[in-house]
Amino acid sequence: MAESVADIVERIIANGHLCLNISHRGLSVLPEELAKIRHLRVLLLNDNELVLPPEEIMHLCSSLEELVLDGNKFTLLPSKLRDFILLKKLSLCRTPIGTLSPDIMRLSNLRELWLTECSLVTIPKEIGSLENLTRLGLRKNSLQTVPKQIANLKNLKWISIAENNLETLPSNLYLLLNLRYADLSCNKFQSVPPPLLDVKNLKVLVLSHNMIEAVSDDEILSMSDMVKVDLRCNMMKTKPVHWKGLEFILVGEFPVVTLNQL
Repeated sequence: MAESVADIVERIIANGHLCLNISHRGLSVLPEELAKIRHLRVLLLNDNELVLPPEEIMHLCSSLEELVLDGNKFTLLPSKLRDFILLKKLSLCRTPIGTLSPDIMRLSNLRELWLTECSLVTIPKEIGSLENLTRLGLRKNSLQTVPKQIANLKNLKWISIAENNLETLPSNLYLLLNLRYADLSCNKFQSVPPPLLDVKNLKVLVLSHNMIEAVSDDEILSMSDMVKVDLRCNMMKTKPVHWKGLEFILVGEFPVVTLNQL
């Protein structure tokens, strides 16, 4: 028999554990027993049925460092989420919040922010305040623009804005000096976004499933320090003859995997 939430809470308290995992339990409201826990560093509430913002966790705001709320049903964030001053990781993937309150940008210690498939149409300019952010996931939303303040994320190393409606990017992205990986697949780019070619330390650039027709020799030269540029599934189907040897640039279609190869 699976351990009940009440039993888990009692065990956490008795052993002084700092991580509570009550994910995948079909919870529509949070259990009252949660109020008994006074100190946690990690709280996993993903893949439940929560329909209201989990205000019941506010008593943990002075200790929590990781909060995972993926796969729930609430459409608003907790009203005082900004009070989680020690939070380093926040994940809200597959939760239809629709908008991102500027208040969330007060989480100055945040290192990872995961917002995949959250029905987002815009990102507030205040995102530039998250100067300690190293990973940002914005995949599968409805973004048409990215605020220029995103270039203030000086420690950002990894970003995905795949599966959105982007056609252009802010011109000041060259300021992202620590960015190593950028995934912009499944958007509406008709050419390689020039700002990304100016990102000095970028090593992996994914632009598959866009509308790119050609890449100039000057753009190729700007990619010379990268280790992977994925241009598959664009309008451009083959490499020019003089690209011989540029194996780090992928062009064409994705290979078909047969059952015999699995």
